[in-house]
Amino acid sequence: MPAMTRSAARFAAIPLIVLGASLVGWGQTAPGSVEPKPYFTEPAISPDRSEIAFSSGGDIWAVAAAGGDARLLVSHPANESQPEYSPDGKTLAFVSDRTGGGDIYLLTLANGDLRRLTFDDGAETLDGWSHDGQWIYFSSGAREIAGNDIYRVRVSGGMPMPVSADRFTNEFASAPSPDGQSIAFSARGNGPSQWWRKVVGEPTSGWIIFTGSATLIDGTTIRMPGTRITSNDGKTMELNPRPVDVPVTRPIGETYTGTDSQLETAVKELLKQIDG
Repeated sequence: MPAMTRSAARFAAIPLIVLGASLVGWGQTAPGSVEPKPYFTEPAISPDRSEIAFSSGGDIWAVAAAGGDARLLVSHPANESQPEYSPDGKTLAFVSDRTGGGDIYLLTLANGDLRRLTFDDGAETLDGWSHDGQWIYFSSGAREIAGNDIYRVRVSGGMPMPVSADRFTNEFASAPSPDGQSIAFSARGNGPSQWWRKVVGEPTSGWIIFTGSATLIDGTTIRMPGTRITSNDGKTMELNPRPVDVPVTRPIGETYTGTDSQLETAVKELLKQIDG
């Protein structure tokens, strides 16, 4: 699909981070009304430092780093964001929600050819290119219970490969090293001290497993194995019994009294960690 054109936008010479100008013809101001102003976000500098790509109005634009007329690179009724130049400056990767939550697309700058690279249901965040320009790194929550995992996919296409996918941990903002041997990334859990991995009660017996429902063609529902639970050292608790962090033994017959001492203790532990 060829790159689209629109009335140009005039920019003064500006630093990389601040785009301090208005798009030409952005809108007419009625007497006494508030003047509408465009916004410019997510600037990305080209490898040769000659051009800046950025997002504005849900579209992708580019302007010379020295200032000048901005040109429209990608326009669509959906939202386009997160532009990133390839290391050779010939391709621009970006995220578009035109197909749902947000997929990664590649724009060939020379001819305007546009190609969809990822096809997940969940929203994806573009992290960057590998130094050799062969891989795109991104984070996605499509296969994570809570938060994101980090993936990479070949620029030529194919199945995304997990780079870091720790369960119950939100991993994002990856940056591959120049030699491609390691990455730096941010990660955090979803609660203080990773509390959800603590075992309150009695030692596990090595058969813990999550299940989920699956509907067959005839409409019947069956239970299927789902996400496994892992301990802090990364071992699956389905196969490795786990000692307890807070021992609580339920008295015989407690179920019939309407109380649950293990649950009450677990709630108290959670509140203590929330309170710090």
